[in-house]
Amino acid sequence: MTRRERERLICQRVTRRIGEVAPEGIGRWDPAWEIVAPPSDAFLDVLDAWLNDDSPDTRAALQAAADDLVRAWREAGRRYQEARQGQGREVPA
Repeated sequence: MTRRERERLICQRVTRRIGEVAPEGIGRWDPAWEIVAPPSDAFLDVLDAWLNDDSPDTRAALQAAADDLVRAWREAGRRYQEARQGQGREVPA
């Protein structure tokens, strides 16, 4: 398997993990993107570093960045659900 194929597989796995924690409709809630932008950018930067240097350090950093990104989506989902439950804001379903 080439590194690019492994990159695609990693992204698919992270996407699947995000799908497990992010509620349906969250993508239409703009604050979610503000929450996940920094860890998303960090994940992409680490992914690029791993593509250039596949080492134990970059693999560990990639796993940590993926975990951070999933945590950010989980937090965004929590806030989205709170907002939908009537905390004073209209939230798309």
